Amino acid sequence: MDIITTHVNTDLDALASMVAAQKLYPEALLVMPDKLAPEVEEFLSLYKDVLNTCTLKEINLAQVNRVILVDTRRPRWSDKLDALLNRPEIEIHIYDHHPPAKGDFRGTVEVFEPVGATTTILVERIKKEKIPLTALEATILALGIYCDTGSLTFNGTTSFDASVVAFLLAQGANLNVVKGFLSRPLSREQKALLRTLLFSAEYHQLAGCRILIAKAEVKKFIADLAVLTHLILDIEHCEAVFTIVAMKDRIYLVGRSNVPQINAGEIITFFGGGGHPTAASAIIKEDTVNQLAVKLFSVIKEKIRPSLTAADIMSSPVKTITPETTIKEAGGLMLRYGHTGFPVVAEDRLTGVISRRDIEKANYHGLGHAKVKGFMGTHVIWVPPDLPVSQVQQIMTAHDIGRVPVVVNDRV
Repeated sequence: MDIITTHVNTDLDALASMVAAQKLYPEALLVMPDKLAPEVEEFLSLYKDVLNTCTLKEINLAQVNRVILVDTRRPRWSDKLDALLNRPEIEIHIYDHHPPAKGDFRGTVEVFEPVGATTTILVERIKKEKIPLTALEATILALGIYCDTGSLTFNGTTSFDASVVAFLLAQGANLNVVKGFLSRPLSREQKALLRTLLFSAEYHQLAGCRILIAKAEVKKFIADLAVLTHLILDIEHCEAVFTIVAMKDRIYLVGRSNVPQINAGEIITFFGGGGHPTAASAIIKEDTVNQLAVKLFSVIKEKIRPSLTAADIMSSPVKTITPETTIKEAGGLMLRYGHTGFPVVAEDRLTGVISRRDIEKANYHGLGHAKVKGFMGTHVIWVPPDLPVSQVQQIMTAHDIGRVPVVVNDRV
């Protein structure tokens, strides 16, 4: 007997991955974990008969000879399942988009691809093997990809995810159904938790990145902490957000990152969880919220990578002109070197900047013979070489400039 299963708190990508895997292993049973995400529970309440799922209690484990794991390498929701996976005669096939981590089960077949959703990996194989899909199946698979990629907007999204969605649309995927499950309004409890998290937020500046850590304690379980964490990331415009929420007898830790130097998966693996660089989570049974926040910040400081700085991306040496250079000469140099502006330097010190637009205005008035010092901008926006690239971008956007000199002690 073959069975297909996934991780606890099963999300829509995990469910869709199970459905996709069953197309590749048509005799396999879909074995659902005990705990499902609310949106999956809602989906199964409507389509359970069509998908024909079962629980671990409903099958004879002695008859199982192959387990297909999707969207995880370590299910961790049943001691019986763990015992089954540890039996040497059991064949294990793994399909996952999360990077390998310590403590993972090893498979006879292991398929890992760094894409936005595990469903993408499996649909690529369905497409390759020319296995037909019904419109409902295509809709479920598209829903899984849209869920895990934020409708193809999250940083981890790849061109493969987009091409697979296009394929599923061609197979009849219904975007109205997809939209209905993705556009879920926040409940009263979720709104209250979001307010608490925002109010408790602590901001940290590390390696040029703005990192937010938010904490809360609630008496009952509130679903979709991952959704709230991503909302905070969007609201606060941080490079990374980590939320720590005590619910009943457990603490839930969720991380989201927008930048490569903060690997959320690597950081949260330290706490027994997992994920990928942009999104990860863990469930912790011991510790307090405050103690966990201190440990988390310590791990972030240890794991964060240095940011790219202005010095890493700047052009050097810089072509400059002097205040005595004529407009005509400056225009000729711009054409020759393909530049749209020049720093103006006197005695090795930056005194101004002149742009192609300044040159064109002077030429329009027949002032090609004039010197650039009469037309250059003297209020120069500049940056130091160690300024993170993200802050350089913010400065350029705020001042609406296409270039910025990198300056040390008034020298370009």
